[in-house]
Amino acid sequence: MINNVRRTINTFFNSRSDTMIEQEKYDKVSLYTFLLPWLTNGVLYFTPVFIATLFGANVVQAFIDFIPEWIMNGLSNAGAMLPALGFGLTLVVMGKRHYLPFFVLGFFAYSIAGFSMLTGAVFALSLAMIVSLFKQHSDEEGIA
Repeated sequence: MINNVRRTINTFFNSRSDTMIEQEKYDKVSLYTFLLPWLTNGVLYFTPVFIATLFGANVVQAFIDFIPEWIMNGLSNAGAMLPALGFGLTLVVMGKRHYLPFFVLGFFAYSIAGFSMLTGAVFALSLAMIVSLFKQHSDEEGIA
C-alpha cells in the first residue's frame, strides 16, 4: 500500500519536472526528480517502520483496521494499473505506433501467464529477433 501511495505521489513530481523542462528551468528539475521523491520515500517508509518497531504489531494491526475499505481497494486498483501506464509511457517516448501490438501482446501475456520478468524478457528478445530476421529477409528479396 505504501509503495502505491509513493508511486502516486511521484507522478505529480514527474509532471512538475516535465513542466520545469518545458519552461527551461533546469536548475529546478533535480528538485522534482530527486530531492522531493527521496524525501517522500523517507517519510513514507521510515515513519511506519519506526512506529511499528517502537509500538509493536498491535498498533500496526489497529492502523490497518482503521483504513477504510474503499481506500484499500482504490490503492490496489491504482497499483494494478501501473504496468499498463508504464507500457503506455514507453510507447509515447518511442513514438512508433507499429510497436503497439508487441506491447499489448507482452502486457497481456505477462498478466495472464504470470511468468517472471526474465522469462518475459527472453520471450520478447526472441520474438524481436524473429521479426528482425523476417524483415531482413523481405528487404533482401525486395532488392534482388
